[in-house]
Amino acid sequence: TRALEDAGCHCLALCPGIAYCISNRLATGVVQHLGEDRRLVFGSAGTRGAAMQERLLAVQEVMQAADIRAELSDNVQQSLWRKYVVILSFAGITGLTRAPAGQIREDEHAMGLFRQLTHEAALVAAAEGFDLPDVREDVAGLLHRIAPDSK
Repeated sequence: TRALEDAGCHCLALCPGIAYCISNRLATGVVQHLGEDRRLVFGSAGTRGAAMQERLLAVQEVMQAADIRAELSDNVQQSLWRKYVVILSFAGITGLTRAPAGQIREDEHAMGLFRQLTHEAALVAAAEGFDLPDVREDVAGLLHRIAPDSK
């Protein structure tokens, strides 16, 4: 917070954001970070005035100076819905099957369920006004990129 204060961000409003980090818990207190897509996406929940835009840019600069991949989203609600679809699909299939990603990828029935979960989650997002045209391919790609033992 000191770096944010130094950047002139004394009274930041809370802003929604998404953390992207794939990890496995190996043991109590031991976390293994997987994949290269480690980043923070954030933005304003409402209409962004010039003052809020300046604050958000200052936050982004502080994060980037700390070697954090930070992205300011023009439509953070859309970004949140995209993340919801990913979580619902992946957590749904791993929870239902109690299997890691590698076993799911190799099982035709599990992959069918996974695609259906992704489709249903995307329909919910669309019903809420968030069209995510490529989310199904993105989620399927994630399942194929992550470590086989990921849950």
